Amino acid sequence: FTVSEMPGEHPVTISPVNNRHFRYVRFLISQDTINSVAEVAFYGQKDELLQGNLIYQGNFSLDGPPKAATDGNPLTYAEGLSGNNYIGWDLQRPTSIKKITYIARNDGNAIQPGDRYELLYWNQKWVSLGKKKADTTFLTYSGVPKNALFWLRNLSNGREERIFTYEGNKQIWW
Repeated sequence: FTVSEMPGEHPVTISPVNNRHFRYVRFLISQDTINSVAEVAFYGQKDELLQGNLIYQGNFSLDGPPKAATDGNPLTYAEGLSGNNYIGWDLQRPTSIKKITYIARNDGNAIQPGDRYELLYWNQKWVSLGKKKADTTFLTYSGVPKNALFWLRNLSNGREERIFTYEGNKQIWW
C-alpha cells in the first residue's frame, strides 16, 4: 500500500488484499509523502496487534525516534530527516496481515472518539450547549445560535483550545 497524500489527525486503517505471510513488515517514511508518523500498527487475521522486534533504517530526529511510532501514544512521533527511512518489525515467524493502521504527527486537538466535550457560545458570558461523548470524529449540536463566538472544550484530554465562528458553513479559528 502506498500513502499518496498526507493523512489527517485521525488514524487511517487499510486492509491489504493479500493472502501471503510475512515475517518482516515495515512502514516507509519518505520525504516525498510523509516524513513524520505518530503511530503504526499491524494486525493479524484475528485483529490481534502484531508485535515483534523493532527494526528501522535511516536518519531520524532526536525528538522523533523510531520507537515513538510504536509506543501507543499518538502525541509522540518518529520523524525521518532525509531520504527514505522505515520503521518495522521482525515478527519472528511468517504471519498474515489483516489490517494496518497509522496516524500522522498531530497535536491531538481534533475530535477524538471516546473523549467528552462541551460546546459553549458567548452571550455576555460563556453559555453551555451541553456535554457530549464523541462516538465519531465529529459532534452535532442542536439549538446552536447563528453569528456566535464558540468554544469547544475537550473535557477528557488536551489543553490547546481556541475560539471559533462559523462563516458560510466554514469553521473559522481565532
